[in-house]
Amino acid sequence: MNRPIAIVNCRITTPEGQLPSGAILVDGGDVRAAGEAQTIPLPGNALLIDARQGDVSVGDADAAGAPVEPGRPANLVCHTRFGDLAWVMKAGVIVHPPNAAPPPPPRTWAHYREEAIARICDFLEQRPETQHIQRTDAIPGYQKRGVDIIWRFGNDAGETQSLTIRVTPSLDDRPARIFVLDGASARKLPTASLSRTRAHWWFYYHAPDNALYCLPVTALKRWMDSHAKDIPPTRVHVAGVPARLSGRAIAIQQLQREIERMRIIQL
Repeated sequence: MNRPIAIVNCRITTPEGQLPSGAILVDGGDVRAAGEAQTIPLPGNALLIDARQGDVSVGDADAAGAPVEPGRPANLVCHTRFGDLAWVMKAGVIVHPPNAAPPPPPRTWAHYREEAIARICDFLEQRPETQHIQRTDAIPGYQKRGVDIIWRFGNDAGETQSLTIRVTPSLDDRPARIFVLDGASARKLPTASLSRTRAHWWFYYHAPDNALYCLPVTALKRWMDSHAKDIPPTRVHVAGVPARLSGRAIAIQQLQREIERMRIIQL
């Protein structure tokens, strides 16, 4: 196996204790890393196995609870949360089920962004005031301004209005917060950068909760200018992005109190 294997969404026992949502990195048949998913940088070329919250342990198929330790051969067993045998790996190769199809290629940040944009377009299409929705994929001028969607709608006076929207999939798996990239990370992932967008609204889509945080860009930028120094920086592993990114995690409740026009929509 020339490519590393990343096993995510699993419950594993490590020497440090039981992890309810862990990740294991297998490279060259050995366990290279094991721990909380957000602490392990997963290579962009890794083959992905989703354990679907199953239990992963070391040993034979009937083993249970043996610690997964880096540096040892990847002789792993995954049971589903219902106790059924899902797969067995020996020296980094899945031997059960036999003739299993190789895992799909890892999803990129572009995949997550496309899903988020499509989800939000569907939502806007269903709103009664909507007159027209235009994606800006083929409009270079808008893409340079950090705009993904142009939304035209009718107001209460019967007039047509237009708003531009930047869509960002969640950068932080933890619920009820947004993550704003710092300058260096924004240059690595410009499509997730708040500072680089000139759209009217920033639609931050948190897929695990199917929640859409709608923030007016100008007000949010002003808020960040005033409060960023009070928020400790942190680093996160973003799905579909090989490198860890740095920025500031901000609680939604705080933004609700201090940015008047912010809205939370459950999709």
